[in-house]
Amino acid sequence: MANFPDLNDDGKVTRADILKGRGVEGFKKGGMQAGGTVDEDGRVMDQQTMKNQKAYEGYEREQSDAQRKLEERDKSMIEGARKVKEKIKKVLPFKKGGSVSSASKRADGIAIRGKTRA
Repeated sequence: MANFPDLNDDGKVTRADILKGRGVEGFKKGGMQAGGTVDEDGRVMDQQTMKNQKAYEGYEREQSDAQRKLEERDKSMIEGARKVKEKIKKVLPFKKGGSVSSASKRADGIAIRGKTRA
């Protein structure tokens, strides 16, 4: 787009220059397209695009609210699980550390002594 001429004399080559160069209705004189408005960011938008943008912003708000609620729920579930784990630790007198013997040493199920390795 750097090689394209600045047809609407705004100091930079933009989409409006391209549309004016193509002869799109509403840009022949470098003006705004019929029914278009400029949003707060300076973008040219028609009524349908503005309506879609507002609907999408509402959708984003709903999604962020739903995400926040899920995160809060997850946080409370993790906290609840931590409390239950601490209660279990107080009730059951397990020792910390140590190791567990292999299945073949304990004679669990169908394990054959010395045959637990592949």
